Amino acid sequence: MKIGMFSYNAFISSERSNGWKTIGDNSIFLMQDPKGRPFATTQRGQASAMIEETRNIIDNAWDAFAAEMPDLEKIIIYVGSLGAERAIELAKETGISSEKLLFVFCDCELETKMNSIKECGYEDAKIIDCECGGNNTMCSIFKRFLETGIVKQFAA
Repeated sequence: MKIGMFSYNAFISSERSNGWKTIGDNSIFLMQDPKGRPFATTQRGQASAMIEETRNIIDNAWDAFAAEMPDLEKIIIYVGSLGAERAIELAKETGISSEKLLFVFCDCELETKMNSIKECGYEDAKIIDCECGGNNTMCSIFKRFLETGIVKQFAA
């Protein structure tokens, strides 16, 4: 099985390069902050600056991620702080179906994220809660999938 994982933060500290990671038949196309920053957004305090920076990080990484989507059976996207709902918008623009998606949400700006989910027609997509930054949750999904081929949130 091939899945994709997208986050504007880094959640696998040992992986500074993005791209395919494979163990046996289990492959992940990894897209995370290549600088290894667990919290890639550096702007603090000013909401408009944080939104702009987060959206820019997501926009800059999305095309490379989207190019691999035809090969992906499942797509996992971390959606964090202000501006991160951009990833939901891009998923919709790219034409990803709800059945293929798992959104990983911290509770920062949760109402904004849920509004984006509704506006983009993703009410049926799977959503799981996580800690701020999503690092531990995304790392756990990454490691478990490579070891077992299972993303428990998609299991029947």
